Amino acid sequence: MIDSCGSVPDTDPSNIYHSFPTKNAFWTLTHCEISFFSKTAFVKVGIFGDTLIHGKTYHKLYAQTKWKYGTSCNDCNFNFNRSQASYFVSFREENKRIYMVPHSPVGADPP
Repeated sequence: MIDSCGSVPDTDPSNIYHSFPTKNAFWTLTHCEISFFSKTAFVKVGIFGDTLIHGKTYHKLYAQTKWKYGTSCNDCNFNFNRSQASYFVSFREENKRIYMVPHSPVGADPP
């Protein structure tokens, strides 16, 4: 016997495609590294401007990283500042697919 718990209707919001944002979008990421000297990277990401690559328009994604050592962090909840951020990837969306071209690594190890 096959038991079904039901089906998801086509109108369920989880089945609706949403385009990748191209402006006014920000993300916050946290990367933890557990070792003898524990460190955590807090990364803020934002979209600023466009660029042409091989004749196609790509959006520029910037990232700003703050590092925390140990268990205290006084400035982990910081505001994104583009002048302190690095341009790390360009992206475009076509036919519900995201294409990315790397520019520089995000959150490189601190000095």
